[in-house]
Amino acid sequence: MRVNLIFLELIISELQKQDKVPNENLPSRSKSNFNPPQIFHEWHNCIMPNLTNYREENPTNNDWIWKNLPKVMQQCQGILMNDTIKVDDFRNNDETKRHILPLNEDELTTIITLGVGRDTVAEENLLKALKGPSKFYGADPIYEINAEKYNKFGTFFNFGIGAESGMFNLSVLIGRDYAIRLLPTISLVHFVKDILKINFIDDIWIDNEGAEYNLFPYFLKDGELDRNNITVCQCNLEAHSPNNEMKRKFHEFIFQTLNDKRYALLL
Repeated sequence: MRVNLIFLELIISELQKQDKVPNENLPSRSKSNFNPPQIFHEWHNCIMPNLTNYREENPTNNDWIWKNLPKVMQQCQGILMNDTIKVDDFRNNDETKRHILPLNEDELTTIITLGVGRDTVAEENLLKALKGPSKFYGADPIYEINAEKYNKFGTFFNFGIGAESGMFNLSVLIGRDYAIRLLPTISLVHFVKDILKINFIDDIWIDNEGAEYNLFPYFLKDGELDRNNITVCQCNLEAHSPNNEMKRKFHEFIFQTLNDKRYALLL
């Protein structure tokens, strides 16, 4: 399942600051009194009751959110996708990634790819769509093909990215099949703060073949990103075939994200 996190209030606030935003581009219902959090609150008031009803009916079953989240998200995401917030799709060979392009064409856009998977079509299409300066950073524990592809437009790092640093068993693409290998991994905070030396990321594209579940707490309020003053504006997150423990983590992550009222969710 692919879930996109959007730091909506930050994005809308930045849109409103730009002189290039004509009044007619704002939603018609709010032209006279545009309040940045309004769209978020409308979306939140749509999705939260629906998911809460499912949870109350199935309090001990973590399968229900995995099965029903896409349906509920589809019911509500039309509130977010309007003329003010334009979400663009960038396809690669087997999936679609989403990104809100910067309104200010002079702004630097910083993109991080966790898990290149020998496929950089979406990143290259995003690069073409960006009008201003950009930096792309990609990490994957498999060097072959990934390094050559990513270094054509960005900077490639030959290690895995996870919640902690160390040696971990990772699911990686070797040839045409996935296999488990013991490989070096760097924590996301160490990678961003100490190696890249940045504290603002426009978008992180995460396709970590299972390692993403331990990264969920990073994006919550008072998580590792907050504690290290790192801001992530958008995140494309692919959650892979989960076992029961992974479904529990996914369940907790979705509800805590909604309770935090910081990120909006898109399919």
